[in-house]
Amino acid sequence: SGLKPSLIGTAASQGIYYYFYQLLKNKVENVAAARGKKGLGDGTVGIFSWLVIAAIAGSINVLLTIPIWVLVTRMQTHTQAERKMMESKRELLLKEISRANSVDVSILKDRLAKLDSEKPHPYGTIQAVREVYCESGIRGFWKGLVPTLIMVCNPSIQFMIFETLSKRLRSKRAKQLPKKNITAMEVFLL
Repeated sequence: SGLKPSLIGTAASQGIYYYFYQLLKNKVENVAAARGKKGLGDGTVGIFSWLVIAAIAGSINVLLTIPIWVLVTRMQTHTQAERKMMESKRELLLKEISRANSVDVSILKDRLAKLDSEKPHPYGTIQAVREVYCESGIRGFWKGLVPTLIMVCNPSIQFMIFETLSKRLRSKRAKQLPKKNITAMEVFLL
């Protein structure tokens, strides 16, 4: 349940994050290169800049995609809750059958058979959208925004470390093998 919006959310999140990350990275690298030509610095981006770039890209990603994740969570929890309710109803019927007299047993067994044949009601994206909107209005689609923004720290730190290590590898490599790019395996290891 919630697979389609989850796939859409993942694709959107990754696309938005990397789009803004690369956009900001290009701008900051151009500014650093221009400053380097003027004799203000070494022409490369510093470690703090990488952290800020990743945090901004992550924050933009969260602001634009959190409604998708609210819907995914709603769809997944709704389906689980409905299954649990059906299991509870089944257990209650079984208890009633064990206590009932012979006349009521057949009626209760019919109810049990009917319950066992029922499947959880389909719960789609449109229903989830209506439910969230009816409960909280437009603001409901951004529930959990603050904790999600706090979680932006993790990829920000990760990208800061990655960019710093790749910068060091490139500078070390430039001394030995000019114009040799970092390989895919090195990117994976970093």
